[in-house]
Amino acid sequence: MKSAAYGAFSSAHLEFFAARRGTGHVLNLHRVHPDASPFWPPIHPDQLDWLIGRLKHVGSFVDVKELASIPVPATERIFVLSFDDGYADFLQYALPVIESHGVPSNLNIVAQPTLTGLPIWSARLYDALSHLEGGDLDVIDGLLPAAQSLSHRGSLEHMGFAISNHVRQLPINERLAVIEKIEEAGRPNLDPVRALTVPEITALAPSVHVGAHGGTHESMAQASVSEFEADFKMCRDLFENHLGRPLVTYAFPLGGYRTEHLDFLRASGVEQILLVGEETTKGGSPVLPRLTIGGTLRGQFLAKSVGVTRRPADV
Repeated sequence: MKSAAYGAFSSAHLEFFAARRGTGHVLNLHRVHPDASPFWPPIHPDQLDWLIGRLKHVGSFVDVKELASIPVPATERIFVLSFDDGYADFLQYALPVIESHGVPSNLNIVAQPTLTGLPIWSARLYDALSHLEGGDLDVIDGLLPAAQSLSHRGSLEHMGFAISNHVRQLPINERLAVIEKIEEAGRPNLDPVRALTVPEITALAPSVHVGAHGGTHESMAQASVSEFEADFKMCRDLFENHLGRPLVTYAFPLGGYRTEHLDFLRASGVEQILLVGEETTKGGSPVLPRLTIGGTLRGQFLAKSVGVTRRPADV
């Protein structure tokens, strides 16, 4: 049913009617890769190319700094590409597509993975699950008995999300131990997911605006100001001492935050603060909500990009 609805949305070019004028749309994306993953599907480079091409007929793409500093003119529709987590496939598969369209982008990196080259734990988990022989999830039953009912219900994407949420409740050392066991049980991974490194990031073109996405990618929803400050300190160290650039953009990992964190970031010189929110924006504000772009259908990407599934915001 959803597939037919998204197909009709795309075929009828309803994005022209759904995208409101005087509105900004910050598209929050993650992995871009030609190889499908059943547990957390990346966007195929061809799909990204198609999406940008369609949206260029609807409005204009700008840098996130421009949207934060200038309200969207009443007659215009504005789009921003905002990629989280700092995966190496951004450089290999996403950026060539973006550059072919001549549009700017925002890449938000996590401090710890950037320094180690290892991806955030959830990406590593999905990668390990995708390499289990025949998608056999029985190994999960032995490692996570409490998750047995989660690992055999619904689509593989839903099962992967459920397993990830369960693993998230474990202390970080236990999470990594579980992931290592899954990796050992699966086929050899000749092309593992990895994070962009410091040299790769410093070599990016000026059209890529680099921001921070947390020190460890842990949710800050319940973090005190002092705990948030400790995590943010890792970001500051990465930018000042390794990348040699100021930290002016921060995207909350997993969308979790407290109001006090916003005050702390502003006082620390951060000029653009990116939330999730699933809302559009009027622009001209340092705090910007974003629209999560995911799925596997072109019409789904398109509908989410113009905010058709969410209410507009005045932020």
